[in-house]
Amino acid sequence: MRILLASVTDSGIYRTRSEFISRLLQEGHSVTIVSPRSEIADKLILMGCKFIEICIQRHGISVFEEIKVINQYRRILISEKPDAVFSYTVKPNLYLGILCRYMKINYFMNITGLGEGLMNESRTKKILLALYPIATKKAKCVFFQNKFNQDFFVKHKLAHPRSFRMLPGSGVNTEEYYPLPYPKEDNGVKFLFVSRIVKDKGVEELISAIEILKERHDNIEFHFVGGSSQAYENRVKEWHDMELITYHGHVKNILPFYEMMHCLVHPSYHEGMANVILESAACARPCIASDINGCKEGIESGRTGYLFEVKSSAAIVDTIELFLTLSNEQKALMGIAGRKKIEREFNRKIVVDTYMDEISRL
Repeated sequence: MRILLASVTDSGIYRTRSEFISRLLQEGHSVTIVSPRSEIADKLILMGCKFIEICIQRHGISVFEEIKVINQYRRILISEKPDAVFSYTVKPNLYLGILCRYMKINYFMNITGLGEGLMNESRTKKILLALYPIATKKAKCVFFQNKFNQDFFVKHKLAHPRSFRMLPGSGVNTEEYYPLPYPKEDNGVKFLFVSRIVKDKGVEELISAIEILKERHDNIEFHFVGGSSQAYENRVKEWHDMELITYHGHVKNILPFYEMMHCLVHPSYHEGMANVILESAACARPCIASDINGCKEGIESGRTGYLFEVKSSAAIVDTIELFLTLSNEQKALMGIAGRKKIEREFNRKIVVDTYMDEISRL
């Protein structure tokens, strides 16, 4: 069969769908990737995929630009004649969903999170509420990563319940992310924040908490890893220069950072399923995060980490200080318990097997 995968980044496909692609290729299917192009595209091509570059902005809506994107997708579907399309993220879901519906192409939609568009009251939300029912109408399956997202779609009649399946996020490759020796605390306790630096990831509340914590404790460090949005570029530099945080920018290999850290902090406002929580837990690191859907599924509070009230700097402070009261051995045991949870519930093989099961039904 000819299988087409579409997203807004080739790095996202490579990082979270490589095992699915490998399985498809091993079983004799051809795979085409449609995405904006970066250096990651070459890795996908080396795997055996065909890569088609498309110009699409992840955020923002310009009618003229969006029509151009839809026309690009239409031409690709006509030329490639896929037997099945798997789409990820909002715009590929909507545009390919509508096109595949009317072109009678089998398609599978992945809801990796509601995002700002559906979470905030705006004109964008009204557009999305109108388009999703059209795009999902003939989907062979709509995959969700948490029950809150699924319930939202049911409540607003955005998709038919018979086409739903739940996935454990994107899953984790438990061989690539493996248990790392827990560090001693000779040089203090190190906390790690891994995310693109935008408001909805809770950076404002986290920085406010760090300011308080730094005044109370002289043995803690906070390390930020991830690209910064334009709105935060100057502020991140200020935070780094003030020694509130150590900013490492975007990194290609996250494992050395998990290895040196004692705990992950993830104060996000909303998630589909936070991959960073799953990956750090797979490396046997405790995680503390917002008590929201998409975070709490990966954490057993008090056992593998802690959950705190979303959008609350005070809650972050209290939770980090609770973590600091634990002995190093207790922290390490939390990490081990987190690893076992990942192996049990979030192995990426579960995701791949679910996709292949759906393909086998065609």
